[in-house]
Amino acid sequence: MNQCNPEFYEILDKKEIVNTLNIDLDEIMDDLSIQIVSTGLKDILIPIKSLKALCDIKPNFAPLYDIPEEAATGTSNGALSCYLYKYGCVLEKN
Repeated sequence: MNQCNPEFYEILDKKEIVNTLNIDLDEIMDDLSIQIVSTGLKDILIPIKSLKALCDIKPNFAPLYDIPEEAATGTSNGALSCYLYKYGCVLEKN
């Protein structure tokens, strides 16, 4: 799969995001930022602390397209990979 080089956009306020996800502030990781990242399309990357918290999310991200979220696309996975690499969560394989 080919994608554009990553572009890192603004870091978002956690307090603004929790309301759109219907979760508590303490469910978001403290050591990673909520950031918009793109490798072709912009995605909001939100570091959630636990699988339970992730499953409890009730998002409303893409109502214009009549879908509640769009979380499993190639560009979102590309953006996620670049985000994790930038913040030291994955290492380059030698």
